[in-house]
Amino acid sequence: RDLHSFPTRRSSICKAQGGDQPRKLLTTLQTTRQRAAPSAGTGAVQLARFAPSPRGRDSGGAPLPRPSTKRQKIIALFRGAQEAIGRDDLPKARVLLRHCLEIDQADSHSWLALARLEARAGDVRLARQLFVRGRRACPGNVHLTHAQAVLEGKLGMHGKARLRFAQAARVDPANAYVCHAWGLMEEQLGQSATAATIYARDRKS
Repeated sequence: RDLHSFPTRRSSICKAQGGDQPRKLLTTLQTTRQRAAPSAGTGAVQLARFAPSPRGRDSGGAPLPRPSTKRQKIIALFRGAQEAIGRDDLPKARVLLRHCLEIDQADSHSWLALARLEARAGDVRLARQLFVRGRRACPGNVHLTHAQAVLEGKLGMHGKARLRFAQAARVDPANAYVCHAWGLMEEQLGQSATAATIYARDRKS
């Protein structure tokens, strides 16, 4: 007989067990296996959620915001200015400090250093202007007011110095630097009682 006339084992099993039932069972098993095994694409997406993101990118590939370097630039410029002042290179220090203020006008350290630099260079008028501008840019900064008070006292402008010391004391009544400098000035001027009162503010803090 022709070999093709013999029924295959699979067809015999199907006929013996009721037609298409085994075929349906086989299809069900294949479908279950496909659902249990994640596809390559699905697995890659799941792993990507927990994989470390590349430098400068988030997990979705979007660029991360660059860290702010404004403060770092100011710090580097300010250090350069301090080194220039140490070498008595005031022109270079002036340029660096002004650059700091171009980056951030609210940087009180640069205002203070620049005002002191101009006073050291002999331009007291400009130093006073810088102190005023610095206080406007940094309202409530006691250090700028205190520094100008000390400058006025060294220049013999005791009335202006008292005005600035009092202004600084209103901002920070128990500031040790303000109390010490103001009390010392009054003591040197022979105002011992006033000096004692001012020193007492520091002891109460």
